[in-house]
Amino acid sequence: MVIIIKKLIGKKDIIIVIVLLVIALAVSLYNYLNVTGIGEYAHIYIEGEFVEAYELTDELQNIDIKLHSGNMQIIIIEKKVFVESSSCDSKQCIKKKV
Repeated sequence: MVIIIKKLIGKKDIIIVIVLLVIALAVSLYNYLNVTGIGEYAHIYIEGEFVEAYELTDELQNIDIKLHSGNMQIIIIEKKVFVESSSCDSKQCIKKKV
């Protein structure tokens, strides 16, 4: 019986199983770290250029961002981002809170 099992499971099979286990462990660790501590961030871009990253928290944050032609006030609360006011002409970036 042992001889039959040895013929069915070779060294290559064992290596494949070990590699798959290592990959599964790495994916699990990555998912665990993303959920438990790294945090989520809002990335601010002006005309395609990265300006700043702000952590999304439950606490109220009022942030003033300098634009090329004025200012924009954003609010972060309950891990969401809202544009409170902006000096731009079209005001397309301002949406009401639901």
